[in-house]
Amino acid sequence: MKISWKYPCIMWILAALTFQGCGDDPDVMRMPIIVEVSPDTAGVGDTLTIYGSGLLSDQAQIEAAFSACGFTNRYSYRVAVPFDVTSSRMSVIVPDGAFSGQLRLQWPNPVSSSGMLGLSAPPVSSDPAGIGVIQDPGDAAKIFFSASDYEFTLGSDDEATVYLLILFNSAAPSPSGFFEYDLASGSPCCLPGGTGGYDAAPGPGGPSVEGSREPGAADQGSPTRAETDSRRKATRAFDFEKRKREEFSGLLDFGPRSAPSGRVAGAQRAAADTAVFDVYADIEGSTIEPSSFVKVTADLKYEGDHVLLYVDRETDGSCISDAEAEILGESFDSGIYSIDREAFGSESDINGDGRVSILLSPVINRLTDPGTATTEGYIGGFFLPGDLLPAWLDPSCTNGMEIFYTFVPDPLGLYGNVYEKDRALEVIRGVLAHEFLHMIMFNYRILILGEGISAQYAAGTWIEEGLAHIAEDLNDHDESNIARAALFLEDPGVVTLIHGGDALDERGAAFLFFRYLGDRFGESIFREMVRAKASGVKIVELTAGVNLFELFADWAAALYLDGTGISADPRFSYSSIDLRGDFAPLGILSAEGCMSSVSGAVKSMGPEYILLEFDEGCRSDFYLESGINSLMNAVIVRLE
Repeated sequence: MKISWKYPCIMWILAALTFQGCGDDPDVMRMPIIVEVSPDTAGVGDTLTIYGSGLLSDQAQIEAAFSACGFTNRYSYRVAVPFDVTSSRMSVIVPDGAFSGQLRLQWPNPVSSSGMLGLSAPPVSSDPAGIGVIQDPGDAAKIFFSASDYEFTLGSDDEATVYLLILFNSAAPSPSGFFEYDLASGSPCCLPGGTGGYDAAPGPGGPSVEGSREPGAADQGSPTRAETDSRRKATRAFDFEKRKREEFSGLLDFGPRSAPSGRVAGAQRAAADTAVFDVYADIEGSTIEPSSFVKVTADLKYEGDHVLLYVDRETDGSCISDAEAEILGESFDSGIYSIDREAFGSESDINGDGRVSILLSPVINRLTDPGTATTEGYIGGFFLPGDLLPAWLDPSCTNGMEIFYTFVPDPLGLYGNVYEKDRALEVIRGVLAHEFLHMIMFNYRILILGEGISAQYAAGTWIEEGLAHIAEDLNDHDESNIARAALFLEDPGVVTLIHGGDALDERGAAFLFFRYLGDRFGESIFREMVRAKASGVKIVELTAGVNLFELFADWAAALYLDGTGISADPRFSYSSIDLRGDFAPLGILSAEGCMSSVSGAVKSMGPEYILLEFDEGCRSDFYLESGINSLMNAVIVRLE
């Protein structure tokens, strides 16, 4: 018989009916009924007593589930385990993150956990009862998967209150990149004369006060936000990074192109005073085609336990001295190498020399157009995956070894742009820390987990770049991280956390997110993420043990609450960075709580901050509406 899933709700009903008809115990067969919840309004951590019938005193897996927006998705539930249970009464503590809405009792569906035809069966549950949750200052309520619209109430009858509303959309990116939203409020207590009713959200001509951003924040509104590409610096450099990833992925799809190149054995080559390298030289060209590469002859300037540092013979003496090259090599050999390995893991050693090579060459300087370094960004250095897969490429575009390429200091602008020596040498140290993480990730995720033939465990750009910027942080190279974070913090709603990773503002967001994970779960989580046998967001969820949307909500709250003293909850703070002291202010949209109207647009997984202030005695009903394909979520933090 063919089973159709055109009407999945019928299958869930059949599953529930199957459960109701099983067993001999009348209490197990009877659906529970909630008669009363006392008190019907309480705060997080308070105890509620649920009265009813058929409360399944012998059902060990029963849960009390709270949801602010209906029980439409399991991520939207706040769940607590009842205690002191009888067939007519039980107690439950209001769980963290709960907001006013509904409470119901539920327990796992006896249909297998994978469900029929591989689909998970929903829990069996009672009818819901209404419940109000009081927020104290510092409490953060989470409302997940509220679909395209949601109604809620904020304010107080007896005191002035201030709330922070954090909106984020968890739907896949829209074609335009943005999801528009409208947030409107109104309350009889705030209308002229204090009388009359209010139903639904006001239209464009309704009574409203437009929100405004705090000084220093970017303008609100989708037309302005749609033009944010001007904030995404170094376009050509990011095109190069994107092309490199895509070509590498395609390389693995099509298989090896040649036999091993038969180069000189690594140990012998490492001892040579002079070596010839194939170096990527065409910023518009392919990273896996010989036509994009040139041969460079370089001299060995530093030989350490873990590194061989070469300088292109073309390099003018004004760029870097032998002594400066030796100091640079030593900084990697005795610092960066051990710090990155301890934090993330070990690199590969495909040529058997036990060392990583570094090549400084003006060829890398020329990848950035003259005069554009200060306006459009520049390429300071990189790691090419093809160097670790020599059998997959033409010998002219792989060096078959662990190697990084960096630009050379150029105080006279001999090779295009001016790079002052001290500043450039510091940048190179940061590049080495950053790129070494990429090399380590390649070893675990491609050579070990992917067995050198598959990219199925590639982490994803935002994770790769986020961890690479953590590597900079661990090696005390934070100036660039702070600058990237500033671009994100200026107007966070226009920056996606997980659907990008190339642009500077996206990298700033990723750095702050992974720095938060390290502070919350311990820095060992970085090493665990490198090794996790998963890909994409599953890497984060597997190592943190928390759903990504839950983590995102906590992190978004921490970006505001850290350093304010409003909340003592460690989930809402950083311990390794001074967010308020060293980083740019957070862009916040400010509006009066009563009779306010705010319209805007956000990118998928980008947090939007709205500050709502209520006078004493004012409670306001809010209506949040977004596009039909959106999944608008909210974090509501009581500040005062």
